[in-house]
Amino acid sequence: MAREARQVAERLRKLVAGEWTGQWYRRAYGPGQVFGQDDLWLEVQPWALLCGAADQGRAHTLLGVIDEKLRRDSPVGARVYWPSVRKGSGRTGEATRGGTWYSINMTLAWAAARHGTAARVTTPGTSCAG
Repeated sequence: MAREARQVAERLRKLVAGEWTGQWYRRAYGPGQVFGQDDLWLEVQPWALLCGAADQGRAHTLLGVIDEKLRRDSPVGARVYWPSVRKGSGRTGEATRGGTWYSINMTLAWAAARHGTAARVTTPGTSCAG
């Protein structure tokens, strides 16, 4: 049973690795639509790092893109979505599209720690890419 679970895990890891766009991992598929091809969703990214779908090169690229697109100018952590959209009252970052979600930021810190950069993820004004 353990061998079977490892085989399933390896198959899933390969599927996740196949979702790499060159900058980040796609989020999901829907009827006639791919989520995450042209927009960056944070919640899937740490899990791609943690499951081993990203080698060191991809991890470094991904963490750099997260810095640039999601962490830049945010004193409280990475935003969950890029590009930020104006929604509701018109303020950028409301709801989940451009706001922060602390639990996902902690998962990001865990994933970055696996790649030696956790302190940078949790310290505003620093780069998590190293």
